[in-house]
Amino acid sequence: MAVDATTTLQGLAAKINALDAGVSASVVNAGLRPPDFRLRVATTETGASHDLTIVTDNTTLGMRVTQAAANASFTVTGFAAPLVREQNSFEDVIPGVRIALTRGRRSPSRSATDVAAVTDNVNTLVAAFNDLVSFVAGESEVTQNTSSSDRSVTAGPLAFDSTVRSVLSGIHGVMSSAVSGLEGGGGLTLLAQIGITTKRDGTLAFDAAKLSSALTEDTGAVGALVGGTTAVGGVADPPARLPDRLTRSGGLVDVRDRSVADQLTAVEDQIAAGERRLGEFEANLRATFTNLEVLVNGLQSQGAFLLSALGVGGRST
Repeated sequence: MAVDATTTLQGLAAKINALDAGVSASVVNAGLRPPDFRLRVATTETGASHDLTIVTDNTTLGMRVTQAAANASFTVTGFAAPLVREQNSFEDVIPGVRIALTRGRRSPSRSATDVAAVTDNVNTLVAAFNDLVSFVAGESEVTQNTSSSDRSVTAGPLAFDSTVRSVLSGIHGVMSSAVSGLEGGGGLTLLAQIGITTKRDGTLAFDAAKLSSALTEDTGAVGALVGGTTAVGGVADPPARLPDRLTRSGGLVDVRDRSVADQLTAVEDQIAAGERRLGEFEANLRATFTNLEVLVNGLQSQGAFLLSALGVGGRST
């Protein structure tokens, strides 16, 4: 970039911008009477990795750094150490939440939040849970055929499965109970406070307006309610641990599997014992029939002998 004594500040700024070197140059009037024009050069990207360094300065402008490049540092409930980002706006910390950092001592809980994305996620969760409740209810139906003479009853495969109902009952309990340890300071303790309630049929109802209001008022309190804090677990903790509790050795599914296996073994033993008894009964019947047949044959032989001895037979005169 050629610079000589005839180059003005505006011309120098234009030459710098034409380099497309990741910096932006502009001319600022810092005075009034007399005017005090200065050249301002700043990087177009934020973060410490985009720090601007003047390597060679063959002008008499007296270049100096007025603000060093730095990363944004912030804290999130649940993390002891501050988190760092090169931008002030990001969405890779809390799923579905866009955080926009601002100057000053403004509470992080009041950072901009992508309410629409959070609402969509909650809608997806509520719909999935309601589908589960509806499926279990459908598979647990017990119906009676009133048009038949025997009034036969048909039961679904989950009608008498206490394990499934125990799991659903546990989840309902978590969703309707207050989170202990979040009381005070305006903290939220119930999902109902952010628009998620349980209906009489066991499904969930969701009030999106109530969630939006809670997020606008205090995003941090909503996050603490769902995700917990460093000291207290949130509503999401028990369901997140549920798969491990269900499938681990000694868990509900393992105990249920062993119980069903034991029942199947007992039924198979009963069938085997019944088959043995049937075999023994058949053998006894066959032996009895054979003995009766021998006896009948003997009687027939004796009868023929007696008839012959008495002269009773087929003589004709």
